[in-house]
Amino acid sequence: KRIIVIERNGSLNQAVGAYARDGYNFCASPALSYGFDRGGVFHELSASLGIVHSVSVQSPCYQVALPDHRVTIFADQGETLEELRREFPEEIDTLIMFYRDLHRLSEKILKNRFWSYVTNHRSAAGFIRGYRFSSELTAFFDIQSLYFFQRPVVELSLADLITLCDTPPLSLEGGFKKLADQMNSTILQQGGEILYNQKDPEFASRGNNIVGIKIKQKVIEADTILLNQSPRYDSSTIF
Repeated sequence: KRIIVIERNGSLNQAVGAYARDGYNFCASPALSYGFDRGGVFHELSASLGIVHSVSVQSPCYQVALPDHRVTIFADQGETLEELRREFPEEIDTLIMFYRDLHRLSEKILKNRFWSYVTNHRSAAGFIRGYRFSSELTAFFDIQSLYFFQRPVVELSLADLITLCDTPPLSLEGGFKKLADQMNSTILQQGGEILYNQKDPEFASRGNNIVGIKIKQKVIEADTILLNQSPRYDSSTIF
């Protein structure tokens, strides 16, 4: 399919938060992520586009900073639990049980697709509630959940909670800047188009049907439209 990307920023570097300062290059987009493992969303997307990534597990993976605590997350769960023992000694027994129970569910998923269905359709909220974590410990999980899944931990599915706590994220060589460069090149090579400096598009209608989107230069008719932004449309407008 012919792809048209409509981007509000003026360049690819601005879109992924890449900038230079005092002779150094920085990028605000992440270098750690889930989804690059086999079967993950980025793996499937990249495979369909013929893009090859170099990914690896780093340990220590990252550090969670709270006002009164610093917890380093390791690839080895035992090392992470030692960090948590130091920072949350009164809750360590509950934490050990929590991680152990998630790992058991992870093993069930590998052996039985029924458990994969259950964990994907079950909320993490009820599971977490049973452990009665303190507000500070809940914040520890929230910070990670917001970074990797863009929502609080109680809004995750149980499957995503298992991923967050039982699987180390992969480090992407070159970060998302390199991934964006690769996707940009592939889209252009396949006859696609990328339009920068565009304001939020409007839907284009013909009669009672949405047929595409309006931008400042033209109307783009399309069968499929993906809006990568916070939902701000009334449900009647979408449907």
